Amino acid sequence: MPSAIEISECFGRANWVQDTLNRMVDNGQVDDGLEANNVARIMKTNRASCVTLMAAGTDGIGAVSFWVTKKTVDRDFKTVSAMNDRKGL
Repeated sequence: MPSAIEISECFGRANWVQDTLNRMVDNGQVDDGLEANNVARIMKTNRASCVTLMAAGTDGIGAVSFWVTKKTVDRDFKTVSAMNDRKGL
């Protein structure tokens, strides 16, 4: 079982991803086409991760479920960080 600290850290990264993408979309910094599709996909999977992590904070979460969620959040974080750096934001 993951600790409350691990869940909190993962949730913080997921929130950063969501906030960053929302800001990019609101400011018109997402290119049409492939990038827009990728951003939509990341936002969808990230929302699901946030819901899972919020439930984990109250109901707990199994080790495998947390591992899958954490891997998804880490992948999204890496992708959005690279996009953020590439755009100079």
